[in-house]
Amino acid sequence: MSGFGAMFRQMFSRERVAMSISYTCCLTATLYFAMVAQSTGLTVLFAVAQIITLLWMILAAVPGGMSGVKFFGSMFRSSVSSTLPV
Repeated sequence: MSGFGAMFRQMFSRERVAMSISYTCCLTATLYFAMVAQSTGLTVLFAVAQIITLLWMILAAVPGGMSGVKFFGSMFRSSVSSTLPV
């Protein structure tokens, strides 16, 4: 239980509360429009918003932010390109 409590405290820390609330609202809206209102357009809209907020949370969690993502991406790209035949 302490692991879940630590994760919960981290998600709703001062720096991440806006991201967490945005993601929770998008998730709730996606589920509502998919299961209750059964509106395809709004479901897709909120699903896309949910993906964007999830990417926002992931980028904020990576050390170095966007520059860290670019660094890890270039490392991955170079290791894959060196193992795959051209």
